[in-house]
Amino acid sequence: MSPKNALNAVLIVLALVGSGVALRACNYASETASVVEREVAPAVLLQRYNRFKDTLASLDAIKADIKVYQATRDAIKAGQVDENGKSIPQGQWPQDVRFDYGQSQKEIAGKISAYNKLAGEYNADMSKAQFAFTNVGSLPKGATEALPRAVRDYVDTIN
Repeated sequence: MSPKNALNAVLIVLALVGSGVALRACNYASETASVVEREVAPAVLLQRYNRFKDTLASLDAIKADIKVYQATRDAIKAGQVDENGKSIPQGQWPQDVRFDYGQSQKEIAGKISAYNKLAGEYNADMSKAQFAFTNVGSLPKGATEALPRAVRDYVDTIN
């Protein structure tokens, strides 16, 4: 093979490799553009906004449930007084009352656990990206209010 033919063969191989690399780069660019388009489409943003808004509503409902369970527990405890209005020690309460009191404590603990789990999921999902709907001026069409970037008030005790 002559040096000229060898040089032509090397140039052809380099051209083929170069065109393959160029095609791969174009494919990646096209794929990236497609993913970005899917992720920031107005319908997708509104769907995510509504999901986060629903999660906040669920967190509010769980907090309200906690207050109801605490009121029930407190009413049980308040009903355990002697004829002088003095509190009866819990060990002297009737068995069914102690059971109801303990059950309400468990329900409160369960609701607190559910709240903290859901708040943690909200925080983790919200931190994955800088969603426009956390900014007042950047809400998707159909959204009504900016959402908090994180739910910071985890519940850590039973009052």
